[in-house]
Order: sequence, then C-alpha cells, then structure tokens
Amino acid sequence: MFQKSRLLVALALCIACGCDKEKLAPEQGTAKPIAPVASMGGVPASSLTIKASEVPSTTPERVAWNQPSTNGQVRVSIKKVSIGKVALKELDGTLKYLDEPRLMIALKIENMHEKRKMAYHTWVPDLDAAKTFGRLVDDSGYELKRITFGFGNNVKDRTVFDEGVNPGKVISDLLVFELPPPNAKHFDLDLPGTNCGQRGTYQFRIEMKDIAK
Repeated sequence: MFQKSRLLVALALCIACGCDKEKLAPEQGTAKPIAPVASMGGVPASSLTIKASEVPSTTPERVAWNQPSTNGQVRVSIKKVSIGKVALKELDGTLKYLDEPRLMIALKIENMHEKRKMAYHTWVPDLDAAKTFGRLVDDSGYELKRITFGFGNNVKDRTVFDEGVNPGKVISDLLVFELPPPNAKHFDLDLPGTNCGQRGTYQFRIEMKDIAK
C-alpha cells in the first residue's frame, strides 16, 4: 500500500513537471524579435516623419524674367531688360543721358496685402554700407558689377527708399549693371526679400536673346 502511494505521488510530479515545460517552451516557427521603435515624447518616430512636399518654402523657384514672382505680400515683376544710356534727373527736372551704355533692368514692385504697408530699399544702393543688394550672374558664374552714380543722384524710374508703400500701390525701380559679356547665354537675377520686408529671395532668369538693344 505504501509503495502504491509513492508510485502515485511520483506520477503526479511527472505530470506537473511536464506541464511546466510546455508552458516554458517557446512556440516554434512563430516567435519573432520585436524591433525597438524610437520615440519622442511618447510619440513613435514614424509618425513624426514629414514629407518634403509638406515643408513650406520661403524662397520661390527661379522664374522666367517675363513672369512675376510673389513672395509674402510683395509681387515683383521685370518690365524690361535693355542696354542703353541711363537717364539721370537734374535739379530742374530735365533729364541727362550718360554717354556710356549700361545694362538696365526695370522693375515693378507691388504691395499685395490688403491692409499692411511695406517699406522698400533699392536693390542697387548708392551707399557701399548697404548689406542687401541685387546680384546678376551669367551662366559661366561671372557676377556683373552694379553701377551706382554717387549719393544724391536721381536715376529716372528709380525708387531709392519708400517707407510707406500702401496696400495695392505699385512702385518702380531701375537696376543698372555693367555691360554683359558678349558670349553669355543667360543671367540669373537674385533680389533679397529683405529689401521689401519679406523673407527669401526673388529669383529670375534672363535670356541674353531677350535683352533689348
């Protein structure tokens, strides 16, 4: 009887051990390691990904010279690109044309905002201390020199400074550069938005064949 009891106890222990082994054994063919997921503030990194198309740009793409470029509340257009003699206004209102021809870029600047005024500083300043100015570079990488006429000279069709351009108002400016190299094919004009209180840069491309002479 005693031996029969010992046999029953041993059998029960074997059954119990077998169950525990089944619980501890991993499931074959189905278990896979879990890759760690980076997170920021409890949010998975995958949900923080931003597509390039969703990021706003403050700098518009380069446009053809005969197309307007709008940045913020200000629209800039090139009215004409020509090579000719620059006209200066005399004190009595008469015009004086310089003998040496230059490359001239006539601009139209428009305040598109419904209520807010804007301030404007010319992109070809007479003062060397100016920090922002227009850059004109040909297809070989050569930057054309800006032509100034000394402080106090008034270039026809130029707005040197205007601190109160009202909404909807249009002003003009005339940028003057040295004559372009004869073998140039096109020119890239960069106008910093800072000069009219905007971010980014107005970017135009001017084809050599489109320059009026």
